[in-house]
Amino acid sequence: LAAPDYSAAHPELLDSVGRPLPGVDVRIETPDGTPAAPGELGVISVVSGQVADGYAAPVPRSGFRDGRFHTGDLGTIDAGGYLRVRGRAIDRRLVAGRAVMPVDVQEILCRHHDVRYAVAVPEPESDAGFGAAVTLAPGSDASPEQLRAFCRDRGGESIAPARVAVLDRIPVTEQGKPDRATLLQQLTADPPQ
Repeated sequence: LAAPDYSAAHPELLDSVGRPLPGVDVRIETPDGTPAAPGELGVISVVSGQVADGYAAPVPRSGFRDGRFHTGDLGTIDAGGYLRVRGRAIDRRLVAGRAVMPVDVQEILCRHHDVRYAVAVPEPESDAGFGAAVTLAPGSDASPEQLRAFCRDRGGESIAPARVAVLDRIPVTEQGKPDRATLLQQLTADPPQ
């Protein structure tokens, strides 16, 4: 997101990653490979002289097809050309008849006044939804069940994580991103809460 757009004067843009740079063709594709309409969710594909050959660790559904690099991510581009990345296509789950992404669960959890940070990870069974790990504000004592109930109240049963772990800190990878593999191990080591 370019500096002029990264502003409280444009709050509707703060969840976007901005517009593609000149010389970079970013397209959202529907399942049949045609371009998606503005705001329609689809797979992100890119054409650029600077695009990488792929990922160091394999990402399902990514790679070159028809001269475009398919990132394996889902996103939207609005009528103004702003890209919003929703997450990895393989992380989308159909829960209670609704397509849900980890970011949907995280956003609801982060609306709780006691939650400082939240990370949702897909449960191993594709129809089981998500598990979530949170860190709480100092002095907070929100329980996993209270947080699940908060999610149900704000987003419905499809958003409520199957299990919630309250952690002192979220484990991260070398790149500083949440370590989802470690979180999934921690979440599945104990029965759902």
